Amino acid sequence: MLLGGKIVFTNHKIRIILKALAKVRKFDDLHEFAKQKSPIGYVPFVQGCQDNTVHNQAIEFVGKIPSLEKRSEHYLKFESWENAPKVAM
Repeated sequence: MLLGGKIVFTNHKIRIILKALAKVRKFDDLHEFAKQKSPIGYVPFVQGCQDNTVHNQAIEFVGKIPSLEKRSEHYLKFESWENAPKVAM
């Protein structure tokens, strides 16, 4: 959709794009895509990386999740022991 001269993606299209980028391991593009404020949040970015077993990339997106509870859940899921306590404090 075109809005004010900018391309605006629907939530469904955003999810498809991020899953495709994660699947083909285009992490630079995935990070560039995530620089914009995501209307679907960052959990789908984490899940896209997790689904393709690239946990180190997923952990980078966990830090962008605004909910401390969700962020700590994901750090624990990925056994990111050095990051989990920082969120809990």
